[in-house]
Amino acid sequence: DIGSGAGFPAVFLAFLLQSNFHLFEPNPKKAAFLRTLKIECELSNLHIYKEKIQECKNTFKADIITSRALMDVKPLLEICKNLKDENTVFILWKGSEIYQELENIKDYEIFENDLRKYCILK
Repeated sequence: DIGSGAGFPAVFLAFLLQSNFHLFEPNPKKAAFLRTLKIECELSNLHIYKEKIQECKNTFKADIITSRALMDVKPLLEICKNLKDENTVFILWKGSEIYQELENIKDYEIFENDLRKYCILK
């Protein structure tokens, strides 16, 4: 989860699934909150990084990358290039500008709910 903030959706998914969840949140207060939540709720499958994704030194490849309105799609894809492979799927929570952001990107689906748009990139 890139720019995790309060941890949605990764924290909720960590309660439900055994998979590992990696949350990147450079804001010290938000990262501290996420660490406290991890400890208090005993979520050993939650991994908190108090850094920007661009600073990540880990070598894992993500199955799914999520982000909620952090930045435009193309720069987000670029900063995540070290964590993705040909099987990685992006699930992005976006606003009304999503169609302009997806210019020249081919393999995606958009699901709409009121003012929010959910974009799945493969």
